[in-house]
Amino acid sequence: MDCRWWLENSTSTEVNIVLLFSFSEADKGIHIEQWEMSTAQNSRDTHPHSNPLTKEPMKTYEIDIVAGVALGAPSPLTLDFQKVFLPPPGLGEGDIVFSVQELEKYAGHIWLGAQ
Repeated sequence: MDCRWWLENSTSTEVNIVLLFSFSEADKGIHIEQWEMSTAQNSRDTHPHSNPLTKEPMKTYEIDIVAGVALGAPSPLTLDFQKVFLPPPGLGEGDIVFSVQELEKYAGHIWLGAQ
């Protein structure tokens, strides 16, 4: 619900990526989701002359880190440069990439600070 509000209530240049973080102190877990607007088929629109495409929030990334270990077959978290900063990347600039190892390390630091 939170990501839907941010993505649907902003103009095309205000919010392009939403990151959601959920924390569980009981199992020292962190759940991370990345959401973006995506073009999808509008299944509710049956009018022959209307636009069959609609923009909807879509989860583009998800990872669970429990006790400092990423579960499943995790992949790096990649934030598209232009969706974060708006202009295209310049010389030496590019997407922001957090490796799984970096995410595990950051998660460990969060729980160390909570003790």
